[in-house]
Amino acid sequence: MSVLAQLKTVHVEAEKKSDRPPLLLLHGIGNGAWIWERDQKRMSELGFSSFAVNLPGHGPDVGGNPSLDEVRDVVLQAVEELGEPPCVIGHSMGGLIAQMVASEAELHSMVLVNSAAPKQVSMTPQKHHIGPALQKIVPVLLGRNLDLRGRHYRDLGFNCVPEEDKDELEAKLSPWPNKLTRQMVFSRPEVVSKPCPVLVTCGLKDRVISFRVARLLGDFHHNAITWRFDDLGHFPQVEPGGLRLIEAALEWVANPTSRKVLEIKAFRPDEGVGDTERKRRTPHPERSDSRFKGRFKSRD
Repeated sequence: MSVLAQLKTVHVEAEKKSDRPPLLLLHGIGNGAWIWERDQKRMSELGFSSFAVNLPGHGPDVGGNPSLDEVRDVVLQAVEELGEPPCVIGHSMGGLIAQMVASEAELHSMVLVNSAAPKQVSMTPQKHHIGPALQKIVPVLLGRNLDLRGRHYRDLGFNCVPEEDKDELEAKLSPWPNKLTRQMVFSRPEVVSKPCPVLVTCGLKDRVISFRVARLLGDFHHNAITWRFDDLGHFPQVEPGGLRLIEAALEWVANPTSRKVLEIKAFRPDEGVGDTERKRRTPHPERSDSRFKGRFKSRD
């Protein structure tokens, strides 16, 4: 394990030298650099060097209580130390940190995987969030770290993870630092949408962050492409079909493009990029009705 901006980091070099940008990998709350292990191996095979950092309050720093701004600042240092603009890939909370960093630093590109959204984008709780929230809200307000391990993680986060893998994964999870939890729930920061190529990916079976959030997030970042993977949940890094996501995303990173119209490309298990039944299978309108739509040009 190496060190990047004082963060314990898993650095995996590309198998062959290339001119592709380095990948800076930001995990979600309660996770760690370990969540990217399978993806980093594939990244190396595809010619990318990757840096999976343990964010403050996680990994060796479990028990720490950082704020979102403090996490952003250390990631900004990591971007500077890399020496060239990286592609930042952020999962869940890591996606929100990525957007905060992109507001202030020059990036090659940004990939948001089941990402939390900034304050400007609505993240309305879903019905299945209410029970866990009611059980855990008082300890959080009293300043305690949030521990969702057990039934809540299994029902919400690990719903697409094979049953035989859940115990091992759950053992690696850590409680959510209190400041990060409170800010994620009550006071998400605003970010600035800058002209950095952005790819938003989401799993249709994600029970933590809904497809609607991904759609609005793609609209907010005015040049973002949004891809929906029908068979994936919240943790594609450890789900059976998750390598499809990272392989598709890295193909985009090698030649990032922007969108001109508001549309969702659906990736289905056996069909690749879905077109013929996209409208029928998309639970929200393919053409966005969000308040950000005025930024876009029509197809004509």
